[in-house]
Amino acid sequence: MFEPTEGCPHLQPLELMAMAEKSWLEEGGDKAREQSKVRVVELTPGHMFKAIETFLSFDGKSWVVSKVDRHLTTEGLEPGTQLV
Repeated sequence: MFEPTEGCPHLQPLELMAMAEKSWLEEGGDKAREQSKVRVVELTPGHMFKAIETFLSFDGKSWVVSKVDRHLTTEGLEPGTQLV
């Protein structure tokens, strides 16, 4: 079972999974979960990385984190959730 990491200024996997499901329900429309990817951008001021960009995909049972990019600047990044 997942144990949250203390002291991390970014969202934890369970929060990201809930956001992915909500985004898919609100924006997914006719696209199957298995064909969907969700992108979450968080700004993390005061942390060594200024933004965290997380991609999630559905593996048939649940949403899983498929890619994480850590950015030293926030240039070109808008916080929020997006179905991609």
